[in-house]
Amino acid sequence: MDAADRSVDDWDAHITAMADLESGKNTEAETKAIWTKTRLEGPGRVERYRQAKAEYWQVHGACERTLQEAHRQKAGTMRLTSAQRAYVQRCQELSASVARTLNAADQAVAEWKAHLKAMADRRAGKLHPDTAQQMWLEAYRKAPTNINAFREAQAELRQAQASCPTGRGGS
Repeated sequence: MDAADRSVDDWDAHITAMADLESGKNTEAETKAIWTKTRLEGPGRVERYRQAKAEYWQVHGACERTLQEAHRQKAGTMRLTSAQRAYVQRCQELSASVARTLNAADQAVAEWKAHLKAMADRRAGKLHPDTAQQMWLEAYRKAPTNINAFREAQAELRQAQASCPTGRGGS
């Protein structure tokens, strides 16, 4: 989640810089400095998110193993204690929250990755400046929806983590 947060933070800063320029909060020079910083850091952070997510799925499983064991016990003669049922329920909630947060991160990071590619293509002469401008304006208008969805999912995940006996749930 830290890698997702850093990548989405870059996209958010990039978008916010434009809004601040439009409102007069930032000068053009300040905006360009923010854009340069996020453009240069962005690709590495997008890649770190991709790697971290792949690593997460490799080690993910504490809750899944607990759920599988609970299902085996239900099928057999053993019954779950109330404490075990509560543990399983919290794990299910955490697992669902992680999935929602990763999905929201995927959406925001995909938009950022597409914008990073468009900027690189424009700089390389592979994308006409007018086309690049249209793409940017569309991304600028659309981005807050996915950035905000990620922030909301992230807040829900923190609440789920706080109530989970496995701690941070492997995130």
